[in-house]
Amino acid sequence: MTRDRIVRLIIASSAFALLLILGLSEVMVASHEDWLERSYRNRWAFRDVPTRRGTIFDRNDAVVARDEPGFDLEIRYRTFRRHHPVGVAVHGANRLARTLGRRPKYRLDRPEGWAAACREVLEIPLGLLGPESGVASRSLGASREANAEDARDLRFYASSLLSRVSGVGAHHFHLGLRHAIEDRRTDPVWRIGLEVCRGRGDTEASIELTAFREIGAELREFGRRIGSDSFDMLAYLESRRQAWIEWRDWSALPEDERAVLLDAQFWASLASEGLELEAWREFAALDSGERAARVAAFRDLDDDAKAAFEERERPVLPWNEDVPRVARNRLPYRHATWLKLLQDRHPGFRMQPSVRRAYGTLPGRDDLGTLELLIGRVSPMWKEHDDAGLRAWTRGLGESGLEGFFENWDSDLPGDLSSSLVETAGEAMRRHYLTQGRVGRSGIESAVDGVLAGAPGLRFVERTRRREKRLFSSLDVVAGRDVRLTLDLRLQALLEDSLATAEFGVEKAAAILDARTGDVLAVAGWPLVDKEGKPRWISAATWPSKNPYIGSVVKPFVLLEHLDAQRHGRPTAPPKAFRPCVGRYSKRLRCGSTHGPAALDPIEALGRSCNFFFFTAVRGLGNAGLRRALSRVGLAPLSEAFARRPLVGGPAYETKIGGLPSGASARPKLSPSRWELEMQGIGYGVEVNVVFIARAYAALAAGSVPTVSFVRDGIPRARVPLGVHAGDLEQVRAGLAFCVSSGSARRVDWHNVRVFGKTGTAEVRVKPSKRNNAWFAGYTGPARDAQLAFACVLYDVPHGSGGGRVAAPVVADFLRRVREDPQLAEAYLPESVR
Repeated sequence: MTRDRIVRLIIASSAFALLLILGLSEVMVASHEDWLERSYRNRWAFRDVPTRRGTIFDRNDAVVARDEPGFDLEIRYRTFRRHHPVGVAVHGANRLARTLGRRPKYRLDRPEGWAAACREVLEIPLGLLGPESGVASRSLGASREANAEDARDLRFYASSLLSRVSGVGAHHFHLGLRHAIEDRRTDPVWRIGLEVCRGRGDTEASIELTAFREIGAELREFGRRIGSDSFDMLAYLESRRQAWIEWRDWSALPEDERAVLLDAQFWASLASEGLELEAWREFAALDSGERAARVAAFRDLDDDAKAAFEERERPVLPWNEDVPRVARNRLPYRHATWLKLLQDRHPGFRMQPSVRRAYGTLPGRDDLGTLELLIGRVSPMWKEHDDAGLRAWTRGLGESGLEGFFENWDSDLPGDLSSSLVETAGEAMRRHYLTQGRVGRSGIESAVDGVLAGAPGLRFVERTRRREKRLFSSLDVVAGRDVRLTLDLRLQALLEDSLATAEFGVEKAAAILDARTGDVLAVAGWPLVDKEGKPRWISAATWPSKNPYIGSVVKPFVLLEHLDAQRHGRPTAPPKAFRPCVGRYSKRLRCGSTHGPAALDPIEALGRSCNFFFFTAVRGLGNAGLRRALSRVGLAPLSEAFARRPLVGGPAYETKIGGLPSGASARPKLSPSRWELEMQGIGYGVEVNVVFIARAYAALAAGSVPTVSFVRDGIPRARVPLGVHAGDLEQVRAGLAFCVSSGSARRVDWHNVRVFGKTGTAEVRVKPSKRNNAWFAGYTGPARDAQLAFACVLYDVPHGSGGGRVAAPVVADFLRRVREDPQLAEAYLPESVR
């Protein structure tokens, strides 16, 4: 070696060493923090810890709603297509058809063709798999000449299928096929596969369809097991195959075209030029030169020009088969076990542990009836939260407790890295909420979501070679707390059954309250779906928009105000203003019957529901007196006089029912402009649901208005005294007793239960035929014992089917059912009530 060569070698080595030193110094000094962060990220990881949503119980600890562990069936279609025998056979046979210029004919939802597809793949001649595929395709009469891409795909499907039916690794068959192709052999695929198996020592090996048929039968059986009215697994797989075809064609577009098709502004720019396209395929069908020109023109636009386009949604683009999808959720454990045992035979399928909301049933029934809507629904956060909303909602969730830890845990940890890890933790929490977070969307689930939801945890772990070492949990998982309702499922079942016995009523509703505490014990409504079969809010919480009036059930409160006004000298009709009922009060105002002297006695007038008496009383009270009468028991917004009283306007008068989200239950409403004063005094223009009517009658029973709630939270609830003289209240109670014994509800068999009540009938339609709302409301027993307050309404019943004829019998049937159950009778109908 000459001296010059040695010098050049030394110079080159020195230069290399210098570059190496500079590179290392860049890594160790200038980029130290970047590489340190990478090192920490490789060592550390965040693991989210799912939460258990709280259980909802009734007042007797019967389960109404609870979390039930289950599994979601996740399908990764790419794995199924490439490695599952059925997927490989169907796709391979269809790929062969495309190679030969024929129309693909095999489908995943037609299992009768699976074996034929498998046979076609195994019978592929080797000539189609090698460099001479074009010659081979012509010899087979193909309408197109096969190319290298066709040969590559067919080799893959053939190797994969041979592997799945034999149990030998696909790479062995791939090598065997290549060697056979190099030897210019013309055998079918299955013969080469057989030689590979025997060459590996399996002298009795055979390539038959038996194993394939067994796996196909297992797949069909699994589909049958998890199928339902709304889910057919084979049909779902076929839909994914069709989506894969769409994705395959989409992927064939140039990359720059795919990029702009993802941009909504690009579609807006096309529309601005008069090119209205509904789908990406319409763009792909354009001439390639035109497509390239439009893409280039859009890329040349500046941001301001793009922002000027009118916003427009881009068409839905194809689904990426690499993204796993949940095909069926809420599968029970037995299905997960079955698939787990056969998972190696069915690649592409995976059971993901999940949790679902399971609901109880009413005693003697297989559902919760009305309560299913009342309890509400729970759904994943991603279904109804966009990314911006989710980020705003979860801002800061991943930061609690992290800052100080990262700053002090490792002295070598730079502050910037600490902040980065805090941000990473926040992103981990957001991902958890997005994928695992479940939110109460309606009903009680929504109203008490903060109690039921709990809080997910975030576990910080350090990876080692063999395991993950838990370092700490920044947010320890907190299970949701349980909620106990005021409802009694036993009473609920009886009320549902009694309401079902009502022959009439376009809509029906009933509510049962504890008269002293305001606990809602049962509430039922019908129908539960609208005309299109979609769930609707129960009629017990609202009322029909066209026929909402409550009729004569308002009369006890008008009478109570009349008596109280007489006692305290407020404006009201004097005794001499009342006269015997002659059936007609004025030209327009009539009584339902001629009650004669009964109109002179408040007790009898209330019991017989004499409009004549109440027309006179409400005219004397005036608008202010009527508003005061309704306000006293929470059937109208508070009058000015009541708002100045101590305690009035507190929780007992809230129009929001505890345990229901705001706006879920319709508020009491008074519409004075539609009806003259006298008609308002007998319930026209007064719109109230059954829960608030039951609350008003609970006030008559106990002498104070309770705070109504569906939730038992252990916090004493306020009661607001009626503030009337005991003698006046007793007169009203006597009128309610008279109604049941001798008045408008006298024909009802009350089964020896002491009932105080009032019928109500409001005419709501005259043409083409008369229709009414039929009401009955009241309470049981004397004040010293347990008392049930109730209200029942049947909306839009035939004329003549008033409250005493159709609504009161529903309540009577319910009380009979309670009386016949020894446990319920002891709890709700003590001896003094019977």
